[in-house]
Amino acid sequence: MEFYQGKLHPLLKIKCQSARDIGRIPPKLKMLTGTYILQSHRIKMYENETDLMCFICHQGDETLEHFILECEGLSDIRNPITDEINAILKGSTNVDFHEQTSKVKMQILLDITMLRENLKLDTKLMAKIEYCSRRLLFLLHTTRYSFLSKGWKKDKKNVKVL
Repeated sequence: MEFYQGKLHPLLKIKCQSARDIGRIPPKLKMLTGTYILQSHRIKMYENETDLMCFICHQGDETLEHFILECEGLSDIRNPITDEINAILKGSTNVDFHEQTSKVKMQILLDITMLRENLKLDTKLMAKIEYCSRRLLFLLHTTRYSFLSKGWKKDKKNVKVL
């Protein structure tokens, strides 16, 4: 897909379902464009950062795929919404979200417009899936931010100033 200045990405042409939905777009766009800062990105930017480990579950490197699909600490947030996406897909296209590869799951969650023709989705179904994915990614983002903020404040109290 080619992008041109002044032309909207097809993802942004999907109508928001509520005023609250508008606030959910920025974190999703950062994840889609690769500008969402995770541990794997921090390592590249800061020399003193050495741990790729996920701060939430401590079970793997904090990559975008781990954060969105695999982090056990976020499963209570992720599972109900991915089940909702699964129900939408299964009911209309007989596609099981949970049986897809990680790559396809990430594509569904980050940019459903790229799979529109393959999954034979109409505009209404895409809007339903997009609403769920925006909600999911925003909740994952806010939960991660809240967790890291609390952890950082706790660590900051234990630092001795020389």
